[in-house]
Amino acid sequence: MRFLEEGFAPSFFWELSLQEVYEVLASQAKKQRETMKGEVLMKYIQSLQIAECIAKTKDIKNEMSLKNIWDYYPSLFEEEKILYQKEQEEQEFQEYKQKRIAYARMHNARFGGVYE
Repeated sequence: MRFLEEGFAPSFFWELSLQEVYEVLASQAKKQRETMKGEVLMKYIQSLQIAECIAKTKDIKNEMSLKNIWDYYPSLFEEEKILYQKEQEEQEFQEYKQKRIAYARMHNARFGGVYE
């Protein structure tokens, strides 16, 4: 009866030996267990993320930073992490450039030079 509950056709049952039936059921149970473990892991990570977000709202000094998805699943999001890091570096460089331009303008205004 369990064989049919697992979604297998009755004709498939009659094609197998008793040992093969046990192996198919064991394999199916293993797959279900792995699926359940994956779902539990995802829910656990989601609960950690929620807890982090709540803690971040209580962070008055703004010392806490939220984790990114690649911190939880590094092998799945390697490309996204690299792209994000490149974008961050470019943004930091642009901010640095703007600060240097502002400093040069201030310096030139103070000492009578011209900035082009």
